[in-house]
Amino acid sequence: PRFEVKDKQWPANHGDADVSLWKNDKLSAFTVTIDDNPVVDIPFWKNMQEEFDFGFTWFVITEAEDKYNVKDWATFVELQALGNEVQGHDDRNWYSTTAIPDGESNPTDADYLARLQATQNKINAEITKGKCLTYAYPFGEGNDAEARKQFISIRGTKGVLNNANTVNYLNVNSVSSPHIVKAPQTYLPALLNKTSTLYNSNYYRGWGSTHFHSLHTQADKDGAKALLQELKNADFWVGGYTSVAMYSQSYATHKLNVTDVKSSEIKFNLTDEMLNSVYNQALTVKLRVSNTWVNVSATQNGKSIDADMISHEGSNYVLVNAVPDAGEVVVKGIEDADPAIITPIENKEMQEETTLKVGFSAKNTANSDISFSVQNLPDFGVFKDNGDNTGTLEFSPELYRAGLYNITVVANNGVSDAVESFNLNVIADASIQTIVASKLDGAVYSPLFSYVDPNNRDNIIAGGSYTKTGEQMSAVFPFLLPEAPEGMVVIEAKFSVNIETNASSDTGKLNLFGLDAREKGNTLVTDGYAGDFTGDDNSFVIQEDFANKTTALGIQNTSSAGELNLVKYLNNQYKELAEGKFALLRLSTNDVNNSQYARTTITSADGAEKNGTPAPTLIIRFGKKGGLSTDDIENSNINIYPNPVTDGSVSIHSDNINQGQIINAYIYSTSGKLVYSAENLKYNHGLTLNLDTKISEGVYFLKIKTGDLYFTKSIIIE
Repeated sequence: PRFEVKDKQWPANHGDADVSLWKNDKLSAFTVTIDDNPVVDIPFWKNMQEEFDFGFTWFVITEAEDKYNVKDWATFVELQALGNEVQGHDDRNWYSTTAIPDGESNPTDADYLARLQATQNKINAEITKGKCLTYAYPFGEGNDAEARKQFISIRGTKGVLNNANTVNYLNVNSVSSPHIVKAPQTYLPALLNKTSTLYNSNYYRGWGSTHFHSLHTQADKDGAKALLQELKNADFWVGGYTSVAMYSQSYATHKLNVTDVKSSEIKFNLTDEMLNSVYNQALTVKLRVSNTWVNVSATQNGKSIDADMISHEGSNYVLVNAVPDAGEVVVKGIEDADPAIITPIENKEMQEETTLKVGFSAKNTANSDISFSVQNLPDFGVFKDNGDNTGTLEFSPELYRAGLYNITVVANNGVSDAVESFNLNVIADASIQTIVASKLDGAVYSPLFSYVDPNNRDNIIAGGSYTKTGEQMSAVFPFLLPEAPEGMVVIEAKFSVNIETNASSDTGKLNLFGLDAREKGNTLVTDGYAGDFTGDDNSFVIQEDFANKTTALGIQNTSSAGELNLVKYLNNQYKELAEGKFALLRLSTNDVNNSQYARTTITSADGAEKNGTPAPTLIIRFGKKGGLSTDDIENSNINIYPNPVTDGSVSIHSDNINQGQIINAYIYSTSGKLVYSAENLKYNHGLTLNLDTKISEGVYFLKIKTGDLYFTKSIIIE
């Protein structure tokens, strides 16, 4: 590694600076390249450039048989003028590193170099704006010892991504377009987050590349456009191949020196170790500047350069694009003479399922009208600008929302922003236990039970015939059950796990089951199962379709219906005095015909520890015996009528609810979707809910919460 790959940096103090890993401080880089002079596709690619404002790279053939060479250079001159790059390529298999065709031989080093020089010279002669500095190996093969003498980078065809700090510039990985167009979410997330993987490798903040050839059908063009839209929607710098290669190498060798910091002016020098006559790609320098700055300009060696102000978490920054070794950079800011001042906000602390109001205000000497906004507001918070230079925040965190939240209030006087940040510490309910899966987790094969991998696996694979003999994999997670408080049972529960990859060819679903608790958490051969959701007599069914091929990558949680079943499962385990034993949750496929590639990769406890990714987690909440504490959901100590519901209203009565108590009522579909809610209702010898007539006919779960009691009943709506 040439350097440490870090998250985006946000310097703290006025004048602090950092060079961005990619241009304009984008998260990752991506290049779209086009091989073999497909002139017929030029109108399409010009339209795509106009629509998405991307620059593409055309790797053109010049030294092959005449039928392969560029015929009309004017079209490529025009493409370059539009912001595209025109670089070197050749017909496939004129040089092979693996298999030389019969009757042929590789050229000598001298002949090989001469051909590359001819390619470079031809393009430089025809394309006068810029230089031919990069090359694409024909069929991904070439003589890099000679190619490095002419080019700053060579693109290969290995279908994976590139880590930013270990790029092999003599053979840059590039994914063939049919693969990435078919499944962009298989490739792109590994560049954008730390948990997604491609072939079990993560490429966070790296460089992705793809190579297109001719687009033969309208479907090919539609797929290309869809990929470009995916790139546009994400935090990518989509630049020319040469520009990205040049930026990457300059970044790896750069040095930044801030030489002078004043209230309205900052100076710095930027250098690198690359050849100045070739490397002239500007690097993006991010400067923290005072929030009193309202405008900015920048010069390098006396000439104007790009500089833009941005805001992050209420603080002002300037992005300056400066060329290394091209002279001193001077950044000047215009300040607000009368900024708003926010009254300091102290850090706050509250418990889950309570409400907290936080007031704030701001002013300046001119008593200007001040407007407010809030950054990093959690979804359980509500913000109100009162319109009189004051504002209010109200927080009502639900269960499982414990944690430390940093919130920023921004006050604007019409000219500049002032910021004030504070921490909100949400304390977990003491009755809640969070349990991380044991590292005894593993993958179990079924139905043949031929193999078990009980531990030491960086991640777990579920689904797919891994050995091509009909054996399916199940992921099993052991959880050491805590002691239940005396007189209490499980009233709420949630299981969460991190999905790393989900094969686009997966036709099956991953269903969630519970296994009987036992003394040890080791995965057993008999834990495996593949088949219908209700078909395994040795397990407790919890949630059908927990994950499938359309499941988004990242943290996946049990649905509301799944959580109800999880509560029943856990209480069954505690009924057998299972505290101190291991309860095991299993994800297994319902499709025993999946191919070996149709599998989902899931973070295990081992993988979480080694890779810093979220671990499989079980959250349990204990409470007094209510509806969810019984063995059967239908035995809830609550009466509802009529059931079935025929006229849009349902009445509720329970001897366990006191007169005047506050009630929250929720109705969920069997798939876990919330279809109705009513909160802060007062119980008065019963309660009647007037349901939305748009609720379709079917079976639902009615959940009632009051104080620390929970009741759940299934209802039918007709």
